[in-house]
Amino acid sequence: MEGVHFPVRGAHGRSDPCHGGYQFQSVVDQTLLAALPDHGDHVGENDGETSTLETSQIPSCLTKSQKSIKMLIRSQHGLSLQREERHHLWMGLYHKREGSESRAIHADVFRDSLQSCFGSKEPHDLPPLPSAVKSSHGNTFCLTAKGQTSVTKILIVFVFNNPDVRYCPILHPLAAVFRHFLSEDTYGFLTSLCSSRHPKYFSQTKQQHEVDWQTVKELNNKYNRPICSELISVVGEDNVDDLFKSWMFWILDYLPFPHVVRIVDCFLAEGQKLLFRCCLSILRQFGKVIRANPSKRQVIQKEGLNSTFIRFCREIPVSPSAILERGFRFRGLSTALIQKSSLQIEINIKAKGLLNHSSKTQNDSGDGFPTSQAFPDKSSSSIISPRKQEVDAQETAKDNFQMFPINNLKSEFLTPGQLSSIWQCIPDRMTTIDPKLVYSTNEHGTSLTTFFKNCEKYEPTIIAIKTTKREVFGAYCSTSWAERKYKDDRGLRQAYFGTGETFLFQIDLRDPSECIIYPWVRKNTQNEDVTLTKAEKHAQELFMSGQTDMISIGGGNGCAIFLDSSLRFGRSEHCETFNNPPLCQGKDFEVSVVEVYGLNLLDL
Repeated sequence: MEGVHFPVRGAHGRSDPCHGGYQFQSVVDQTLLAALPDHGDHVGENDGETSTLETSQIPSCLTKSQKSIKMLIRSQHGLSLQREERHHLWMGLYHKREGSESRAIHADVFRDSLQSCFGSKEPHDLPPLPSAVKSSHGNTFCLTAKGQTSVTKILIVFVFNNPDVRYCPILHPLAAVFRHFLSEDTYGFLTSLCSSRHPKYFSQTKQQHEVDWQTVKELNNKYNRPICSELISVVGEDNVDDLFKSWMFWILDYLPFPHVVRIVDCFLAEGQKLLFRCCLSILRQFGKVIRANPSKRQVIQKEGLNSTFIRFCREIPVSPSAILERGFRFRGLSTALIQKSSLQIEINIKAKGLLNHSSKTQNDSGDGFPTSQAFPDKSSSSIISPRKQEVDAQETAKDNFQMFPINNLKSEFLTPGQLSSIWQCIPDRMTTIDPKLVYSTNEHGTSLTTFFKNCEKYEPTIIAIKTTKREVFGAYCSTSWAERKYKDDRGLRQAYFGTGETFLFQIDLRDPSECIIYPWVRKNTQNEDVTLTKAEKHAQELFMSGQTDMISIGGGNGCAIFLDSSLRFGRSEHCETFNNPPLCQGKDFEVSVVEVYGLNLLDL
C-alpha cells in the first residue's frame, strides 16, 4: 500500500463541516495506512486481466440496469485505494438512488443539525456515541483523531435525525470507511442507505439484529455444514454462536482495509445479501485452513475460537476478489430463501421469549413504530380487529391508524378502519412504507397482463377483492409476482412461490368493522410437525402462483383465492396453506373490483 495518496481537497473542492474545514489528508493517518499489509488485487490474479473504471466512464455506466451495474462493479478488480474513481463511483450510486438534488438537501440538514446538536462546542466537548450506534467493534480504519471526531459528529447527528434507528452497530465502521472517500457527503450517504428498502442494507433494531445473526448461522449450516459441525465438536455450540453473533464485523472490523473497501463497493450495489455471501465465503476459507493444518484445532482450543478466527481474518491468505467470487458461487442463495429463513427465525424468537416484546409502545419499542404486540394477538387462525372492542379501544385503534402511512391511501371499497386492521397484521418492518395503488380493474381494465405488468414491480403487495355480492377479501402477498418467471436449479419455472409472511384477510359482512386474518398454518409453530408427509408439508407451502391464464393464492386441496385470466370470475375454497374456510358464499364469485397496493418498488 506504499504510495497511497488521498486528494487534499474535500469532495468537489468544498470545505468539510464535520470538523471545521479539515480535508481528506488531515483525517487519514497516512503512516498507519501505508503500514497495512497489501492484500489488494493485482494483475495476474485473474488471468492477467483487470477491469478498471475511469472517472469519465462512471456516469454512463450508472445509467444501465441495476443488474448490469452489479455485474460491472463485481468485475472491478483493479479499483485501488488511491484512486478517486471510488469516490465518484460511490457518489454515482448515491445519486442514482436518491437523485442529484438530495445531496444538497442532506448537506443543508447536516449543517443545521450540527448547530442544534453541538452549538459552538469544541471536539473535546463531544458527548459519547449514542447507544444505537455504539459498538465494541469501533474500527476507525486509520482515521486520525480529527477524522474520528468527524465520524462521531456524523453519527450523533444521524441518530438525532433518525430516532427510529434504535440499534445499528454497523454504522460506526461504515461511517469510518465512507469518511475516507466521501468527506462531507458521509452523512447523506448513511441517510440514504438507512431509508432504502430494496435493497436492504442493514437492520435497525435489536430484534432484527438477533434475526440476522441466526440467519447467518442457518445459512452456514446449510452451505458450510462440515466446518460448522467441526467447530461445534471442538469448542461447543455456544462458542460457535458467539462467533456468528459478530458476523458483520468479520468484514467491517477483522478484514484488512483493502478487503473492506472492495466488499463495500459491491455492498453499495447489492445490499445486505452481499454481506451474507461474504460471510459464507470467509468461513469456507477458514474451514480450508483448518483442514490443511490439523494443529489449528489445538490452537482453537487453547486460544479460543474468536481469537483464532480474528487472527485468520486479519491475515487472510486470499484477495478481496477471491472472497467475492466464492461468495457469488453459492447456488440457490436467493432473496426468497433468506426471507423465508428470517421469518421462521423471527417467529421462533418471539415464541421462545428471547427478546422482551411485552408492553411495547412507540417510545420504547426499538422499532420506532407500533408493533404487532401493540395490538391483539395475531397468532390464532382467526384474528378479530380491536375495532370490535369497547369505545376506548376503538379510539386507540383510530389513533394508531394515524401513525401509519396507509392513512393516506384511498380505496374504492375498503374503509380507513378496515385498511388499518389489515395494516396492523403486516410485518413490522413494512409498516413505515407508503403504499401505492398500483392496479385497479376500474382504472386499468380487466387484464391479467396489465395486472402482472403493474404489480410485479412491487414487493410485497396487498390484493383486495370486492365481489358483486359485496363480499370483500384479499391477501398480503409477501414476494413479487415477478417470481413466477424465475427458474429453479433444474431450469424449471416455479409453480408456486412466496413466503410464510403471506396471509389472507376477510371483511365480515355482518359486522364490517371486523377483519378476520388467516395466517400461514405454520407461522406460529416452533418446529415442523414430524408426522407430516413430504406431500403434506408441500401442500402447506403453496403461497402464490401466477400463470398466463390465472393467479392463485393458497393451495393444497383447493385454492384460497383463484382469479381467471379476465379477472372477472374467481373461486375461493379451503386450502391447507392457510387452513381457511371459503372467503365467499358458494365458493364461486364474480368480481366487482380488484385493487392492488404496492409497497417496495423493485429495480427489476
